[in-house]
Amino acid sequence: MAKVPAGEWVPHVEAFVDVSRSPAQHSAGVDALAALVNKDKLTLFDLVSKMDMYLTTTDHIVRARGILLLGQIMSHISFKWLDVNAITTLSDFFTSRLSDWQALRGALVGCLALLHRKSSVGTIMVADVKRLVEAFIADVQVQSLAAADRKMCFEIFSWILDHYPEAVKTMDDELLYWICQSIDEEKDPECLKLSFHVVEVVMKLFPDPSGFADQFASDLFEILSKYFPVYFTH
Repeated sequence: MAKVPAGEWVPHVEAFVDVSRSPAQHSAGVDALAALVNKDKLTLFDLVSKMDMYLTTTDHIVRARGILLLGQIMSHISFKWLDVNAITTLSDFFTSRLSDWQALRGALVGCLALLHRKSSVGTIMVADVKRLVEAFIADVQVQSLAAADRKMCFEIFSWILDHYPEAVKTMDDELLYWICQSIDEEKDPECLKLSFHVVEVVMKLFPDPSGFADQFASDLFEILSKYFPVYFTH
């Protein structure tokens, strides 16, 4: 299928990174670019190549918008076949951006999109998921983030624990220590619901009473006990 000339789609990229444009224009740009990729009129390689300056610029506002655009496009092409090399390259990119706190939201969106892909269209490898988890532990301070970003962090870890448990089974106590830090003092109801699920699954993954989970049992109890009993108010 004939590719669309860059002059016809680059303006959508430029519109999205322009913070003066309206949310409707931003959404329209994502939809247009994703549609071109889904219809094979624009390759991811060409898209990322043209977006390079927006993904790497020292202007943190533009960089954040560029990474968010790529993450949102990935969410919109979840049924598009991608080979393992493309997925690993994208995973490495979004994982590396977890240390870029000024552009973190786009990295979270991209990571979640890759994790949600089905096997029929190409999925992220366990080794890539493990590197993602290691980057989270090293670089992401969940409780310093806005509620929407905290929710994405918990969604990412819930999905990993449910679908890629082998990626975390060999990790040491750094994992549970990070989880304790991430949920401590959480107040958002949706984040709390996800964090409770994370704790439940982790304790099932490490059931050995003499294992490292036992070392943090009292910490987890202290953190979770703050939320019970639950009172409902109108």
